[in-house]
Amino acid sequence: MVIELLTAVALAAVAAQAPEDDTLANFVLQRGLYVGADFGTFVSLGNTNGISNLQPYVALHLGYDLSDNLSLQASASAAYVAENPISDFDDPAVTPAGAAVTSYDLLSLTGDLVYALRVTQRFAIEPKVGAGFSRINPLPTDPDDPTLTVPRMNLALVGGLGLTYLTLLTDFSAGIAATVLVLPGPGVVGLGTSFSVRYTF
Repeated sequence: MVIELLTAVALAAVAAQAPEDDTLANFVLQRGLYVGADFGTFVSLGNTNGISNLQPYVALHLGYDLSDNLSLQASASAAYVAENPISDFDDPAVTPAGAAVTSYDLLSLTGDLVYALRVTQRFAIEPKVGAGFSRINPLPTDPDDPTLTVPRMNLALVGGLGLTYLTLLTDFSAGIAATVLVLPGPGVVGLGTSFSVRYTF
């Protein structure tokens, strides 16, 4: 009787001291409303110099996960193009009547679709596409007419690719991202590379 009692107590103690469920083994994907941010650098490609000087790039995102893999977000970004005029019309030596704008900032607001290709539970490759508008300031010379400037607001197309890791704090994810910003009207193509973070509510 004593042996049976001790055996029962020992089994209960072993069960009580069994390893707790591992956080990784019981990972639950957090989906829903989220906010995110990108911090990095930006260059424009093409135009008169081929590439602009490296400048800061910042983007903020507010989004919602439509499913485990598909998300819709609104993005606001700020970038600066340094010393890469849209055309020779902004070179006073070539076109005295031009605006002579060799550097300008881009403030963009876009709607993006993001797809998460989950390589593992915690690691995802995330391509995105989007469209919206971008504000240019100051206004460069119109590349088609040296007597005019480009419009203040322009159609903006966005594409990109992110590599994201969902941290042990499962509400948070972090990674790196590359974003291509295209303004077809004035002919601006820019590339933002950044570190990215996201918090899911």
